[in-house]
Amino acid sequence: MNRASWRGLALVALLACGGSGCAAAGTKVGDAGGAGGNGFRDDRVVLSRYNEVSGVAVGRRWAFVATPRGLAVFDRQFESWLPPLAPDDGYPRNTGQRIVLAADPATDAVWIGGFGELVSYRPDIGAVQRSLVPGQVEVILFDSRDPLGGAFVRSAGQWTRVTETGFTSPVDASQLPPAGSRVVPPTPEQVFQEFPALRSFQGLLTRDEGSLRSWPLSAVARAPERSEVWLGTWGGGAFQVDPQFSTSRPRPFGLLTDDASAVALAADGVWIAGGASYGTERGGLVFASTSLQQWRWLEQERGPLLGTRANDLQVRGTRAWVATDRGVARLDTRVGTDVRAWTGTNGLPADAVYAVAPRERGAWVGTARGLVWVSDSAARRANGRAEDVSAPVVPDVRVRALLLTGDTLWIGSDGGLLLLPPSRDVESARPVRAAAASQEPRLLDPVTAIARSDSLVVIATRDALVRLDLRTGRLLPRLLMADIGQLGGVAALAVDERTIWLAGPRGLLVVTRGADVVRFVPVGAGAVGAAVSDVVLAGEYAWVATTAGLVRLRRRADGTPP
Repeated sequence: MNRASWRGLALVALLACGGSGCAAAGTKVGDAGGAGGNGFRDDRVVLSRYNEVSGVAVGRRWAFVATPRGLAVFDRQFESWLPPLAPDDGYPRNTGQRIVLAADPATDAVWIGGFGELVSYRPDIGAVQRSLVPGQVEVILFDSRDPLGGAFVRSAGQWTRVTETGFTSPVDASQLPPAGSRVVPPTPEQVFQEFPALRSFQGLLTRDEGSLRSWPLSAVARAPERSEVWLGTWGGGAFQVDPQFSTSRPRPFGLLTDDASAVALAADGVWIAGGASYGTERGGLVFASTSLQQWRWLEQERGPLLGTRANDLQVRGTRAWVATDRGVARLDTRVGTDVRAWTGTNGLPADAVYAVAPRERGAWVGTARGLVWVSDSAARRANGRAEDVSAPVVPDVRVRALLLTGDTLWIGSDGGLLLLPPSRDVESARPVRAAAASQEPRLLDPVTAIARSDSLVVIATRDALVRLDLRTGRLLPRLLMADIGQLGGVAALAVDERTIWLAGPRGLLVVTRGADVVRFVPVGAGAVGAAVSDVVLAGEYAWVATTAGLVRLRRRADGTPP
């Protein structure tokens, strides 16, 4: 049924009842993109922090995890996550007091009660239905004699019946199902009474794999068809528990922090670094598969990424290098505890690090006071040492961007574009000015980002874009239609065979390689809702790091945003 048809049904219902006791029609929010991922939500998915759980419900196939930022849905059959149901997709916005969840025993839908509204969501077909109810939803129950009869909802001291199509009608206590026919989600106390060991081993069952920190319990739900319990925590996400053997399995989903500041491609997904401000208690890296079905958290309760902002993230093999405002860190993505860090107190010329370019046994690191080589040995897992860091190759110059092409390092600095040709050792390395700078004076301006795809190298300054042919070193014609001043500065670049993407505080600017299409996507225009700090491209998707989380955009055939 299309949107117009639903509006028509709502109007008919309102006209037919003719009084204050009429049944209020529900509102169909729209196709939310179900398990097949073919709905409109799949074109733009916003990933934020879903580790603060306010409610859990378990149906025959799905486990539903409610948080202040949206609903996460876990497919218990295939052990994978679906894209979340966010407020823009129909999740209740009025969640200031609390969320009440109830899995429908007949349809595999979930009913979500907030303040003044009740939402039903069917992950299998992607249907979202919103109905208005008075006050805060307190209880949701079902009638086992009428599996398709919808739900009974208590709110503001009164009962309302809500049908599958979203129509509401007030009922009194005499119209409720008899006690033996009521299907009500068990309370946490009832679950603990059924499985007493849950209370005894609660601290062990809600402990994460990295820091072995136990998280406070915030929600409990029991599976309807087998001995399985889901525990929601405030900060550690959800845990799938076998209560018979007192074992649990963490089910991470979403980011560790509210925002994402850097993103890097992996073989089957992306790694994300957060933009935490000082004083926050979370730090680490997050992996998300391309399909968003699988997630990993490499969190550090104490470590170099705690409370820092990532300016750049690069992954080479199993090692991730993170440039932050308090030094550079190297993490082994197989073992989250294998971390080394360097700051201004143990070798770097400055704490502020803007760019990193990893190689086999270390990485080039661009800081606020020059470029250095940081040596890393797999045999040493102790913290970084001053002797690991070379003397500055480009001393006392802010280095904001790095790019390796073969053995040549491209350096984007406040002194313009520089090249570091291959050399036998770091001590003999000497940067040179790019030959193209003699023809293009803009390459003498401060460079903020560099990117490459096949034979094209793109260099961004504060207000200009320069393209070079890597094979010949020749300049390509200027992109006169691309006004990068709209971005408020270029924070990151991404290039592939179809497009050039520029990211900045005011949004995205996308240019096709042939320069026949130029699209500016301002912040708040729908595709991106907050300032952009990084972007990477992989096939049909663009991954965009913003101050409101990570955005996965499905690109059009020409490579531009949806």
